[in-house]
Amino acid sequence: MVESKDTGDILVVDDRPANLKVLMALLTERNYIVRPVTSGALALRAAKGRPPDLVLLDINMPEMNGYEVCRRLKETPELKDIPVLFVSALAEPLDKVEAFSAGGVDYITKPFETEEVQARIATHLRLRRCQLQLEEQNRTLQQSNERLRELEVLRDNLTNMIVHDMRSPITVILGCLQFLNDDLGVTAPPDSQEDIQRALASTRRLLHMIDTLLDISRLEARSLPLNLKPCRLRDTISGAIEDLGALTRGRTLDVSGTDDAIEITCDGELIRRVLDNLIHNALKFTPEEGSIHVAVSRTHEAVRVEVHDTGPGIPPEYRIKIFDKFWQATPKSKAHSSGLGLAFCRLAVEAHNGRIGVDSEVGQGSTFWFELPMAIS
Repeated sequence: MVESKDTGDILVVDDRPANLKVLMALLTERNYIVRPVTSGALALRAAKGRPPDLVLLDINMPEMNGYEVCRRLKETPELKDIPVLFVSALAEPLDKVEAFSAGGVDYITKPFETEEVQARIATHLRLRRCQLQLEEQNRTLQQSNERLRELEVLRDNLTNMIVHDMRSPITVILGCLQFLNDDLGVTAPPDSQEDIQRALASTRRLLHMIDTLLDISRLEARSLPLNLKPCRLRDTISGAIEDLGALTRGRTLDVSGTDDAIEITCDGELIRRVLDNLIHNALKFTPEEGSIHVAVSRTHEAVRVEVHDTGPGIPPEYRIKIFDKFWQATPKSKAHSSGLGLAFCRLAVEAHNGRIGVDSEVGQGSTFWFELPMAIS
């Protein structure tokens, strides 16, 4: 039975007063607000004036039958989602098919059982309320998402402005430190020499972070031009390993698949930086007794580069986020990370119409990979 909490506004449409009287008695008994009308034209006018929660609609009516009334309701944007229940003495399957084709959600055949009508009305009213609640939640979620996007744009713009303004003074600091190091040379006390070298290394790292942030911003805005030209992967990988210098000591680092001197069209400097980041990432999380392997393979359409490590691996819940800006896969790790390197890799590879990803098992190491098309369109 329908409880009072299920009260709703119901528009009842039937050209016979006797039928209206029966339905009104049935519905008012259950605390529904009932609005009876005797024609399709009156029904449309009443619905537009105050949209009901549900419509009970007869079919056989003069001037405008129930099918046409339902179709017109469904053609009206503010009324199209109101559930329409047909109540008719027509019991042929084709009559029911036409009713559902017109937009009805249910069909009640006269004469009807009171309890059945009450149950169907209550069900469709609850469904309607759920639909309205879902629409409201979707609107709220959409507004929240739009606000978040606005805040992200504001954050990125502010970050870019600050970072851009920071670059000049940090470049000056780096130059002064370099001059100081050159002037003092070995004449400075050992502690001072060590302090200068530490300051130089930190300043270079900070400048590298700034440049990476600026490049990420330009890649996101698709405003970083690609210097596309033929590139031999063997040379690019060798150059990336040389860039890492002493960081490779104490670990086994080998390369395979480059003997055929694979050549692709790409921005060699960007791809070299991608390899720098991936190999440096592998070195950072691989213990000294571990190993790193760089493998290259190709098909007719693409080349694939994989960087395998024997580090701790990455939990499944982190893999989907690991290429996001400022995100760190292992926040408790002692290894330093700005959360920018892998984000740069993703954007640089995608700028080449390529793909990037990671395969990993906890305790079994990780394989970071990227694929580039042989020809960039």
